[in-house]
Amino acid sequence: MRSTFALAAFALAACSASDEATDVQSAAETATKAQEATESFPSAGEYEPSPAQLAADQSFSSILIETPLVDVQDQLQELRENGCERYRECDWQDRNKVRYYFWGGPGELRLVAKHVDAQDFVGRSIPALGIGTARTREDVLDRVHAFIPGSQWRCEAHLGTCFEATGKLKPGWVRLSWNDDDTLASVELHGYHFT
Repeated sequence: MRSTFALAAFALAACSASDEATDVQSAAETATKAQEATESFPSAGEYEPSPAQLAADQSFSSILIETPLVDVQDQLQELRENGCERYRECDWQDRNKVRYYFWGGPGELRLVAKHVDAQDFVGRSIPALGIGTARTREDVLDRVHAFIPGSQWRCEAHLGTCFEATGKLKPGWVRLSWNDDDTLASVELHGYHFT
């Protein structure tokens, strides 16, 4: 379903070109780009994380990316603080304060992202990505680089200060966010692009 939607959107964009020769070329290029884009959206049973991503996933919790909500719902508490989306795509939380986001159609919700708020781990270790008791930007980055050696990171900076760092995995990514005082705010794992 996602592939069809993406192809239709790219095809519509290609049809708006004014030159007829360009229309054909744009449509062909667009179809190729659409196919490449949708290849990163796994269907059920097609998700294949790299070893680094699998290790990152397991470091958050034993509930792994692509797990159906129905299989683990009894282990989680539904959080409705920000409301829920159409098919109950709410945040969920386990007893260790790891948050989960499930996405999909009715009856097909699968885990696509995990999240840890550092404020929920005051005075205790964060198992995700080997962070442990580290909380300063430098210490957290050292621990995460040791946990995911060779990973590529991009920093989002404001006024010369890195407030968010994103590390590429395959097919997903990890995002680290900091408070104004350079202490860890949150850690996220996204299994893949799901929207």
